[in-house]
Amino acid sequence: MNILKRNKLAIILFMIAIVWLLYVVIQDSIKFGISRNDPILLFYHIFSDLDLYFFPLISPLFVIIPTVWQFHRELNSGYITNCLTRMEYKKYIKRLYLKSVKNCWVVPLFVIVAFLICCFLTKGFNVGSEIELYGRYFSPNPEYVKNIAVFMIVFITNIILHSIFYANISLFYCKKNSNLLVNIILSYLTFFVIDIFMEVFVGAYLCARVLNIHYVGDTLNLFVIWQYDKVISLLATVIYAIILVIASLIVLFFIYRDRERTVIAIEK
Repeated sequence: MNILKRNKLAIILFMIAIVWLLYVVIQDSIKFGISRNDPILLFYHIFSDLDLYFFPLISPLFVIIPTVWQFHRELNSGYITNCLTRMEYKKYIKRLYLKSVKNCWVVPLFVIVAFLICCFLTKGFNVGSEIELYGRYFSPNPEYVKNIAVFMIVFITNIILHSIFYANISLFYCKKNSNLLVNIILSYLTFFVIDIFMEVFVGAYLCARVLNIHYVGDTLNLFVIWQYDKVISLLATVIYAIILVIASLIVLFFIYRDRERTVIAIEK
């Protein structure tokens, strides 16, 4: 029961996403019938052609909102002052971080449920024949889905890693800003700033134009985990996701490493 109370906002957002998914699938079934015979293609049909097409755009918010809400609420409640009399600062911040980042399950679980629904609604894995019929509408590179098991493992792994990354950047501003809404907005904007910088400057300009290395920009696109069209390789996307998590953790370490500065910033 305590777990449900601590994660109630994440659960509410998850249920909203599920209801939204079911509504889209039912509406599509009523209007057109099930238009794909393969779960992967149906999955991409739902997230590319139907009303869930902009879910990848707002998916960071499904992690940012509950993470900021939980971390920000405790950090600014005054509880930290009492807690630090009984617990080391590093141990307290680590515990608070882990408790808040647990909210990153929302998007990965939603994706898993969405894919299971697609499996239930289709006749089995017929991705080869379906690509021939719907190839021009098919978002992932057909080469990547030849081994469906590997593709799905990479897909879910990247969703999990990126969700941790969303959670990490959502904590960047909680120390110095006492306004919950402002923290959420700043975190969401930071996500897009990082995406533009990595894809446009590092990928398209530095790597493609200066170093003549292609497909780096597409690989560094933070939305590539939903498409997998023109990427260097599936392994490259996983490595990039790991780098994002590690880099964001390093930033968090420098933000919250000093006890005195953290306490002073919170009390302002």
